[in-house]
Amino acid sequence: AEEEEEEEEEEEEDSKERSPSSTPGDQSELMDIDLCEIRKDVQCPICLGIIKKTRTVMECLHRFCRECIDKSMRLGNN
Repeated sequence: AEEEEEEEEEEEEDSKERSPSSTPGDQSELMDIDLCEIRKDVQCPICLGIIKKTRTVMECLHRFCRECIDKSMRLGNN
């Protein structure tokens, strides 16, 4: 009888480990994200695509694709 109780306790512990978000009060690891909010952090203002090989302008901390900002600076577009 003791062995059966121990096995049941182990099974309960295993199920708790597998699904921690099912316990009342725990927060799920998933969250809703507004794409407009993160777009400003990942979008190059020159090509409007997702930033590739980020280059940051230290004076203003704006971020661009390396190719975009290098080409823009070569062409004299500040």
